[in-house]
Amino acid sequence: MTHTEVNREAIEKVLFKLIDFNRDFYITKNNLRLFIKENLDIVIDDLNKGDKIFYTDNSVALVIGYADKANRKYVKILSDSNTEVPKLLFEIFDQTDCDLYIKIKKDNPLLFVVKEFNFEFFGGRGNELLLKYTK
Repeated sequence: MTHTEVNREAIEKVLFKLIDFNRDFYITKNNLRLFIKENLDIVIDDLNKGDKIFYTDNSVALVIGYADKANRKYVKILSDSNTEVPKLLFEIFDQTDCDLYIKIKKDNPLLFVVKEFNFEFFGGRGNELLLKYTK
């Protein structure tokens, strides 16, 4: 089951059993890369201001940018099972009405999953790609 409410205890339970092997699960604030697990207070505050979270027992996805009123809404995914990611993406598509972006490392196994959901190459730098889903 996918949950969308901000329940810190439940989010922590899922989040802290997952390992961010690819170091892609971060937010950017004031040009600083802040890893979500180490900065959960900031993330929870942004969720309360409008960012969105979707999670299952083994996966977490955030749509960030609403709280900052940013032009781009970024999807951040952390999962130990690529089979759960499609559920999260369907839920995200159902509950958002804008273009979405994903910044992801080229060697992240999630890259293949998000490409199957029509995220297309939008740019890249170094070992990271920027993909865009046009609503």
